[in-house]
Amino acid sequence: MKNLSRTSLYVTAALNLAVTAPAVVWAANNSAQSASPGVLQQIIVTATRREEPLQDVPISITVFNQRQLTERNVTSAADLAAYTPSLSVDNTFGSDNADFVLRGFYQQSGTSPTVAVYFDDVVAPRGGIGGALEHAGDGAGPGSFFDLQNVQVVKGPQGTLFGLNTTGGALLLVPKRPTGNFGGYIEQSFGNYGMVRTQGVLNLPISDKVRLRLGIDHESRDGYLKNVSGIGPNNLNNIGYTAGRASLVVDVTDDIENYTVASFSESSTNGPGEQVYACNPAIPIFGQLSCNQLSEFKGNAGYNVENDLPDARSFVRQWQVINTTTWQATDNLRVKNIASYARYAGTIASSLFGSDWTIPAALDLNIPGIGVIPLPTGAAAGQHLYFTASDAPLGDYISDQSTYTEELQFQGESLGNRLRWQAGYYMEGSGPVAPAGTMSPTLVNCSDFRTLQCTDLLQSVLGAPFGSVQRQTGHVTYRDYAGYGQGTYAITGKLNFTAGARFTSDTTNGSVTRDLWSFPTANLPLQTCLAGVQNTTTCQSTLRNESSAPTWLVGLDYSPVKNLLTYLKYTRGYRTGGVVLGAPPGYLTFGPEHVDDYEIGEKYSFRGPVSGLIDADVFYSRLYNEQVPIGFVVPPGAGLGAPSGSISNAAQSRIEGLELDTALAYGDLSFDVSYTYLDTRIMEVTQPAQIPGSPYVPTTELTVGEPSYYSPKNKVALTASYRLPVAQSLGNLSVEANYTYTGSQLTGVPGPYDMIPPYGLVNLNLNWEGIDGGPFDAELFVTNATNKFYAVNEADYTNILGFAARSLGEPRMFGVRLRYHFGGG
Repeated sequence: MKNLSRTSLYVTAALNLAVTAPAVVWAANNSAQSASPGVLQQIIVTATRREEPLQDVPISITVFNQRQLTERNVTSAADLAAYTPSLSVDNTFGSDNADFVLRGFYQQSGTSPTVAVYFDDVVAPRGGIGGALEHAGDGAGPGSFFDLQNVQVVKGPQGTLFGLNTTGGALLLVPKRPTGNFGGYIEQSFGNYGMVRTQGVLNLPISDKVRLRLGIDHESRDGYLKNVSGIGPNNLNNIGYTAGRASLVVDVTDDIENYTVASFSESSTNGPGEQVYACNPAIPIFGQLSCNQLSEFKGNAGYNVENDLPDARSFVRQWQVINTTTWQATDNLRVKNIASYARYAGTIASSLFGSDWTIPAALDLNIPGIGVIPLPTGAAAGQHLYFTASDAPLGDYISDQSTYTEELQFQGESLGNRLRWQAGYYMEGSGPVAPAGTMSPTLVNCSDFRTLQCTDLLQSVLGAPFGSVQRQTGHVTYRDYAGYGQGTYAITGKLNFTAGARFTSDTTNGSVTRDLWSFPTANLPLQTCLAGVQNTTTCQSTLRNESSAPTWLVGLDYSPVKNLLTYLKYTRGYRTGGVVLGAPPGYLTFGPEHVDDYEIGEKYSFRGPVSGLIDADVFYSRLYNEQVPIGFVVPPGAGLGAPSGSISNAAQSRIEGLELDTALAYGDLSFDVSYTYLDTRIMEVTQPAQIPGSPYVPTTELTVGEPSYYSPKNKVALTASYRLPVAQSLGNLSVEANYTYTGSQLTGVPGPYDMIPPYGLVNLNLNWEGIDGGPFDAELFVTNATNKFYAVNEADYTNILGFAARSLGEPRMFGVRLRYHFGGG
C-alpha cells in the first residue's frame, strides 16, 4: 500500500526530529463500413492464449475496440479505468507511472504487479530500484492506446497461462497486425489547454508474403494544475509524448509465419503535482509549517498547487522488440515461440505532497510537563525548507532496466477434437542497464541538493542536527521460470471441463548503497551511512529472495440453450516475494502471497428487433500472506535516516463482489450499462515479530475491517449512442453520452481525509464519419462536461505530519478531431 510506505518514511523523520461498452462491439459503433446498426458483432479475444469469440470464453472480460478508445479519449491508464468499473488506478506519481488495481488487488511499493500489462502477448518491461518508480514500467505507459485491435481487461488471478503470475488480473493490449491491403489514416486533434495530437498509420503490403504496418502518435498539452509557488514550471500534470510502432509479418512458408513488432515511446513533462489543503497545528513543527504554507498559499482553491523543486520533471523512455514465430505443424498441432527484449528508463523529480515550506519567525515546541514554548528562529525565518522531494543523482535515471522474455508454446486438439490443450515453458530476466537511484532532501535548505549545496537551518534553532540529504543507488535483477499446461475437454456438446496447472520459480537479487549527508556547516556535507545498512563501511546491503509455487485452475462451463453460457471456476493464484532495498537487516525480504478465487458467471446474447447481451458474474477471493507495508519504531539515538519501512506477509483479506455488463441496441439507438459492486475487508492482521538482536520494532497501521485501497464499493459506467437520421450520402452522424460514477475510496492512513469522495463525470461526443461520402471524418468531444472538481488520490497525514494533500482529476477538456483515411488498410 503505497501511501503507507510513504507515511512510514516521514513518520521516521518526525520521530527523529530530523465504462466500458460491455464487451460488445455494435455495428453502429464500428466504422462507416459497418453493417446496419442494432446487429451484434462477434468479438475475438485472446484471454485463453488462443483466438475465441468473447461470448464463448468462461472468463469475466471487458473489451474495448480502438473506436471506443478513441471516442472516449482513452490515452492513459486513468482514462481506461474510468470506463471499466472493476478497474482503478493509483496515479500518485502521475499518469506515466500509474498502477492498476483490479477487483481490490492493490500493488504495494516494491512488490510485483497485481495486474500485469501485456502488449502483443508479452509482459510490460520492469522498472528499476526504487524511489518514486519502485515498480515503474509495469503499467501501460504513454502512447500505449493507439492503433490497437482491442484492449482486454481479464479479471481474476492469472495463474496458469500468462507469463507473470498475478492475483488481480491482466490487461491485454492487442495491436493491429499488418494486412494485405494498402491504406492508413492521418489524424489531427486540437483542444483546450493547448492540446495538439497527431496520429498517422500506414499499412503497406510489400508482397503477397510480406506485410508492413507503421504508426506514430504524438500529443502535447499544457498542465491543468497552476503552480503558484514561483519555483519551477508554471504548470503541472501536462502531457508531452511521442510513440511509434512498426510491425512486419512474413509468411516464411504456408505453415510458418514470423511476426515482429517494434515499439518506442518517450514522454517528457513537468511531472505531477499535489495540493496541500488541510493542516493540523497540534503536530509540532510539521503541522505548524504546513499551516504556515496554507496561510500564505496564493489561492487555496481550484487547481492551484505549489512546487518547490526548480527542475520538476517526469521522463520515461521505453522501447521493445517482440518476435513471434508460429508453425502449424499439423492440423492438430501448432507451435509458437515468443521472444522479446525491452528497455525502460525513467526519472521523476517531484516535490512530494505539494509542500513548499517557509520557516516562520518562531516554532512552537511542545515540551512534556511544560507545554508549548515558542522558539525564535532568528536568521532562518523566511527561508525555504524542503519537507521532502525526490530526484535522480546527477547523470543517472531513477530507473534504467532491460527485460527479456522467452516462451515456447504448444497448442493442439486431441481425442477427436474433444480435448483442446496447450502447454509451454516461460522465462523472464531483467537487470540494470546503467546506475540508477534517488536523492531526497529532508528538512534542509538547498540551492542544489544533487550537488549537496545545502544548509541545515533548523540545527541552530533546535541545537541538534535536523535535516539531511539521502541517496540510494543500486540495482535489482529478476529471474523467473515457469512450466504450464491447460486443457478443456468436451464432456458433451454443451458441457466442458477445464483444468490447468503451472509451476513458477522466481529469484530476486538486489544490491544497494545508502548514503546520508548532514550539514553541520553550510554547504560542507558530512557523509555517513543511512542507519540499518549491512556494511557500515561501504554503506551497502546485498539481498536475495527465492520463491516458488504451484498454481492451478479448475472449471466447468455449460450452455443449456443457444447463446447462453454459464460457468464456474476455482483458481489458485500466486504473487512472488521480493526484496526491500531500504530496510534494515532481518527485514530485507518478504515472501509470496496466495489467493483462492471462486467465480460463477453467465454470458447471454440475443438478436431480434432488440439485440443485446447480459453478462454477469459473482466472485469471492481469499488472500493469504498478504504483502503489506510495515514501519519501525525507531530507538532513541538511531540517528538521521533510520530505516523507514519494509514489506511483510502480515495480513489476510477477503474480497467479494458482483460484475454486470449489459448492452441493448434498437435501430439507431444503443445503451450500455456496466456496474461493479466490490466489498473488500482485511480479516486478520499479524503484527510482525521483532528480529532478535535488531533495535528496530516493526509495526503496521492496518486494522481488521479496513477495506482495500482504491476499491470503491460501487462503480458504474453508462453509455447512450444515437445515429442521427441523415441521408446516407452525407455520411454517418452520431452522438454519444457517457456517465461514470466512482464511489468513495480509501487511499491511505486512517484519518479525517483518508477517503476520496465519490464523484460522477459526464463525457460527450459528436462524430461525423465519411463526410459527404468522402474519406474525411470529424469529431467533437468534451470530457468532464460539467467541470466537476474532484480528487483522484488523498494523502492524509494530519494526525502524523500535520497536513493532508490530494491529487486532482482533470477539469473540463474539449476539442475537435479530424481524420483522413485512405485505402483499405
